[in-house]
Amino acid sequence: MNILILGCSFGTANYANIYPGFPPHTHTEFLLKNLGHNVYNCSLYGSSNLQTIEQADAFLNGKALPYEPYNYSSNLAKTPTNIDLILWFHTQIHREYWFLFPLKEDLARRGPMVLRNYKVKSDDFYNIEKELASLIYSEFSTLQKITNAKLAVVGGAGPVHNNMIEYIQPDFLIENWISEIVGHDTAPIYDTDTLKRIDHMMSIDLKTKLVNGTLLALDMMKQSGYFFDGSHPGPIPHENLVNSLADRFSL
Repeated sequence: MNILILGCSFGTANYANIYPGFPPHTHTEFLLKNLGHNVYNCSLYGSSNLQTIEQADAFLNGKALPYEPYNYSSNLAKTPTNIDLILWFHTQIHREYWFLFPLKEDLARRGPMVLRNYKVKSDDFYNIEKELASLIYSEFSTLQKITNAKLAVVGGAGPVHNNMIEYIQPDFLIENWISEIVGHDTAPIYDTDTLKRIDHMMSIDLKTKLVNGTLLALDMMKQSGYFFDGSHPGPIPHENLVNSLADRFSL
């Protein structure tokens, strides 16, 4: 089976050993390879959803990759004739804020093409998240249609937004992998870099809610012992995920 992976750092193996204690062979990519599958990994460290969708779209269409892969362990030099399964490690929707509300230090950062001239239609925090989610899922729907592949979506660094089902219907879905791993409901994680970009659209109460939810989620992740650096899933969650995928898709 030909499998395409896309996502942020949740979808990338520890190729260069920048995270000691998490060997690359314990990541989903290599576990799938060990089952005999061809795996093409378009995930990017620190990427937004739209960036990794753009990377995968270029790969599937045989075009030059817009973003430098962190490591060439995956064979991205030649596009396969078909993709049977797409595995998407969904990341935080608000990462698109980097490009919509740039700070001075962002000027050298290359954003996804679809956001180059994009203007948000709302100044309300939750409405902007919904608007961006719709854009992300619309772009992903177009990507999936290129392949007609089966689809597995894992809400990784960021949980899946509830309007996803309007655009795509996964064959396998984990809405919030962090919650599944720690065994408790967890709020979405918002870093301070993101929050300062949208400070103008948040009340003190909302900001407090987001920060407290983030701190609680990070504490549960650290205390669980399943996140090797406190924020990225380690060997056991990846093994469990691949077992679930194998059951669902007869891998």
